Amino acid sequence: MDRQITKDRIRRISEMILEMAQGNFVFQIERSKEDDELEGLTVLVNMMAQEMEASLLHLRYINPRYNYKNLLQAAFVLDCDFKIIHFTTDAVDLLGFDDKFLNNCLFEHLLTESSILLLNDIKSELNYNNGSITVSINYKTKTDLILPTLCTISKLVETENYIISFAVILREEKQDFNLSGTEERNDLMEKLSYADIQLIQKVYDYILANIDLPLPTIQELSRMFNTNEFKLKHVFRLMFNTSIYKFYTTERLKKAHLLIQQTTIPLKNIADLTGFSTYPNFSRAFKNHYGFTPNEIKRR
Repeated sequence: MDRQITKDRIRRISEMILEMAQGNFVFQIERSKEDDELEGLTVLVNMMAQEMEASLLHLRYINPRYNYKNLLQAAFVLDCDFKIIHFTTDAVDLLGFDDKFLNNCLFEHLLTESSILLLNDIKSELNYNNGSITVSINYKTKTDLILPTLCTISKLVETENYIISFAVILREEKQDFNLSGTEERNDLMEKLSYADIQLIQKVYDYILANIDLPLPTIQELSRMFNTNEFKLKHVFRLMFNTSIYKFYTTERLKKAHLLIQQTTIPLKNIADLTGFSTYPNFSRAFKNHYGFTPNEIKRR
């Protein structure tokens, strides 16, 4: 029995590494109650996935640039007993279970133990206020990996059914990002301190986390991260070969392109979601960047 449990734990670690090799860092391995070398390896692999989700280490400096690969929007429709009666194809793709398994499956069979306990509390709250709740839920995939999500759970109008939905963005390393440069630039890169690299990583993470908000001025950013304006602009450009403002604009447009292509959200709403003050400004920036307008994209 112990031998089989060990084999299962090794298999989950292998599955996790395979997902990471494909550029998917959204999964986690469920922790066991053991205190051994395998559990230590599990912790390290989970930490690695979290770190690589935010940044890719390359040539002794941080290069966390990525492309959006795919936006998967998963949803389940549940009856009053929280048994699955409908689901989207993205739910199948993300969790790995086939249609036969998911049909009439109790929703809790897809969750970790902690999320099952949370679900019981949610049921009572939904029945009480008859509204919707947004909550963190951890799913278990067919290969026993953990998929952390932020789910919205709502009761459907005039029915006893519920809908649970969430979205996951899978990413891939940006293949066309040219790390080579002039000899002078390479020499300057060699002289960057680890503190400078960490500083720019924090600025990078801040911009991505607040991509739907107006970008602070360089002066405001330098105060926020306790540095001077020259170092902020100089090191950012040195690491990413672009300015902070251009990077911010490009990332907003990449997110917008993905939302247009793979959702039915109205274009004006997408402009708001990606931080543009007006739709004309959004449309103009989009055309300048991609060479065509948002209206010309074939929608999913």
